[in-house]
Amino acid sequence: MKAAGFSLIEVLIATAIVVGGMAMLAPLFLLSGDANRVGAGASIALLAAQQKLEELRAGPDATASPPGALAADTAGYVDYLDAGGAPLSASGGAAMFIRRWSVETPGTPPRTVVLRVLVMPATASRERGRSPTVLSSVKVR
Repeated sequence: MKAAGFSLIEVLIATAIVVGGMAMLAPLFLLSGDANRVGAGASIALLAAQQKLEELRAGPDATASPPGALAADTAGYVDYLDAGGAPLSASGGAAMFIRRWSVETPGTPPRTVVLRVLVMPATASRERGRSPTVLSSVKVR
């Protein structure tokens, strides 16, 4: 007659199977956390770009920006944002994002204004998986 319950061998094999399954799932948890971080950063960058674009569209006609305002930090056409997308008062020390914009007036007389806003991570290495966010709009006077 056999006693009820599990033998030590059966318990060890079941434990090994569960541990093996959990070990295979661990990289998925890491990947999902990384994807969540990148997605949150992209959302904040997009919102920051939209806010600036709406501000430029709603405000008085801005003067044309110097050439290359999107390629380099240009006074009057750049600001620095914290991790939540709020502008910082100082220039870049603890910034998580750099927001640049350009105002172009092609043609004479300048009836059309092309507005572009670029938001990118402030880190020198440009965080893995996060590319700059660029929004453009055309405003007719």
